[in-house]
Amino acid sequence: MRAMLNLRAPQDASPEAAPEAEGPAPPVDPLMAYDTLGEALKAVRHDRGLTLIDVADVTRVRRTYLEAIEEMRLDALPSRPFTIGYIRAYATALGLNPDLAVERFKSDE
Repeated sequence: MRAMLNLRAPQDASPEAAPEAEGPAPPVDPLMAYDTLGEALKAVRHDRGLTLIDVADVTRVRRTYLEAIEEMRLDALPSRPFTIGYIRAYATALGLNPDLAVERFKSDE
């Protein structure tokens, strides 16, 4: 009966063997999947098939400011409180978490 059930451990198994995968890794938030927040916003915008003009119309933020955010050209943006508001609006327009976008912006600065 024992032979049929093969209750013994295999001969080549060692306690140091790598554990099996515990399942797929959790999905990475798109805001964290790129080197900068600007790259992430641009990639999501492209995935959604939107132009900068589309986003500017929805957010009421100047296209030049949206471009500056995507390129992380902070010198081309207005004061920090306005920039944070623009990032919130941009993330919301793309269906992303605006708080996470602002957190990422602050860490990228």
